[in-house]
Amino acid sequence: QPGKAGTDGYSDLGFKKVYASGLSTINRYNADGSFDSFFVPAGLGDENITVASGLTYGPDGLIYINDQGANSVKKFDLSGNFQGYFLNGTAPDTPEEVVIGQDGINDYSLYVSSLTGDGVKRYDFETGALIDHIAFIPGTTTPLSAALMEFDQDGNLYIGGVFSTSQV
Repeated sequence: QPGKAGTDGYSDLGFKKVYASGLSTINRYNADGSFDSFFVPAGLGDENITVASGLTYGPDGLIYINDQGANSVKKFDLSGNFQGYFLNGTAPDTPEEVVIGQDGINDYSLYVSSLTGDGVKRYDFETGALIDHIAFIPGTTTPLSAALMEFDQDGNLYIGGVFSTSQV
């Protein structure tokens, strides 16, 4: 279930977070770690990934993938077929990580972090509307450059800062 510690969805489906610089594909691996297939190939089209960063499994059964090169969050079914955009060219600048948190019963939000000081933005999972934005390092006016995010079992969001904001 999204937003619950230890159940990240994509590893249960044969996905592992494997990032290689310049290799902007999303690969599927078997439970034993052996390569299964290219899930989403590199490329410039809607159905491709230009610069992959984060991915997460949604409550709707789709995989949500940040594409830094397109400044977008793209949706794919479990066969790797492009299902459209969650955000098209409007994601936070240089989107890094994407997670889905549960806001209530059957009510979810999608969170996207930015490497370049655009903080973390929270979007309504159903409509894609921006709900709110964590723009600054708490207690400062320094823009938040954020990378990794994860929820714990109580629904608390942890955000890993980068560059000069190296903090959680």
